[in-house]
Amino acid sequence: MSSLESFSPFTFNEDQKIAAGLLENFINDPVDRVLILTGHAGTGKTSMIQALIRYAQDKKHPVVLLASTGRAAKVVAEKAGYSSETVHKHIYTLQADETDDDKKMKKLVFKLRANTSPETAVYIVDESSMISDHKTESVFIKFGTGKLLSDLFLYAGNKKVIFVGDPAQLPPINTLFPPSLNRQYIRENHRKTVAMASLEQIMRHGHDSGISYNNVQLRKAIAVNNQVYLKLKATGFNDIKLYFNLDSLVSGYVSNISEYGLDENIFITYSNALANEVNLKVRALLFPGKKVIRKNELLMVVMNNYKFDISNGEQIVIDWIDSRAEHRAGLNFRDFTGQVKDVNGYRAVSGKLMEDLLYTRTPFLSNEQEWGLYKDFMVRLHQKGIDAKHPEFLSELISDPWLNAIRARFGYAVTCHKAQGGEWERAFVVFEPSLFMQDKVYQHRWAYTAISRGMKELHLLDNRCIF
Repeated sequence: MSSLESFSPFTFNEDQKIAAGLLENFINDPVDRVLILTGHAGTGKTSMIQALIRYAQDKKHPVVLLASTGRAAKVVAEKAGYSSETVHKHIYTLQADETDDDKKMKKLVFKLRANTSPETAVYIVDESSMISDHKTESVFIKFGTGKLLSDLFLYAGNKKVIFVGDPAQLPPINTLFPPSLNRQYIRENHRKTVAMASLEQIMRHGHDSGISYNNVQLRKAIAVNNQVYLKLKATGFNDIKLYFNLDSLVSGYVSNISEYGLDENIFITYSNALANEVNLKVRALLFPGKKVIRKNELLMVVMNNYKFDISNGEQIVIDWIDSRAEHRAGLNFRDFTGQVKDVNGYRAVSGKLMEDLLYTRTPFLSNEQEWGLYKDFMVRLHQKGIDAKHPEFLSELISDPWLNAIRARFGYAVTCHKAQGGEWERAFVVFEPSLFMQDKVYQHRWAYTAISRGMKELHLLDNRCIF
């Protein structure tokens, strides 16, 4: 038994023993600074993380457990029994504001925090396939250089970083592969020596599992960059059920929600438009005749909110919603109270909800709407005698109840990117025609990511790619 295995409540298989030995070597090596631990769904990555945390601490290495999204941080914290937070929350801090000269708007600027961890600290980053090194910047917010992976390396300095993830999953948006799980990319672009460990043996599903069978076939195609047509096998498997129209799939989803609860079921789409359509269909069955958002609704946050410390992708359950809508800057707002599902369970939140995004085909405002909201904010500040150079401007910017209203959509159906990092007992999946306009490797990645969200059952809308 390896020393690391002694910190696990489970006996490792041969595959895990090899990975454990490589992890031990990395922790104790004075030179290596980056290790990539890859493994597909059900190979025991989280169990390995749990043992690794205890082993590293025993070797006097403080551990910081991070994840790419709020949902992923919640999942790994629950399973590993160790506190976790998002990479964004850990490495960035609000420092100042700056003016966008093109739009004459102020942006919140988040800089890297000072790293106070000892040099022996180890950073473990779960669901690393979602960490981008592609420059991104929103209308109101700027994070560091805009490149999350680059900023993480800047923050970590010479401390050890372990990236954990599934290389077959969807890469970050606008990228062809997950850069944090690519040894060559890190070597060439970040000048780091990179150790590797992998888990291959599936532990979660039985040999007669249709989920496992299809995942294996999809991974094989992805691994060799195979440009074959996407095919999924549903016949002969008890854990896969086919539906022949969207309404019957939605009805089956609602029946499972009613029997098992929202936490155990997820509906996954390719497009935001279909997610919106399904959300409205689900609501029509759960709340007949009720068009306005109401108590017990499930929402999914679509934009980080720093006033309430809520991350993009986190879920909110509504406890109370104002029956009166408030109209401002051409948008509709409602006061609400609710519960946020985060890494510590549930916590209360109350404020304003931007209602418009609940019913739109896209999860974001147009540039004109953003600009109108900002102009309304500036008019109200002017009435207080505050301009953009005033010392109180920044605090007003981050506390304004309308500018910082929760931006969310109904959370019954989500796109695959939003579901990434989570897992449910049952996944309901639609392979939309627009998916097949993407290249074939992307189709396989999408299918693999969507299917592997379901741990026990897979419910599919029939499609020409399914046999």
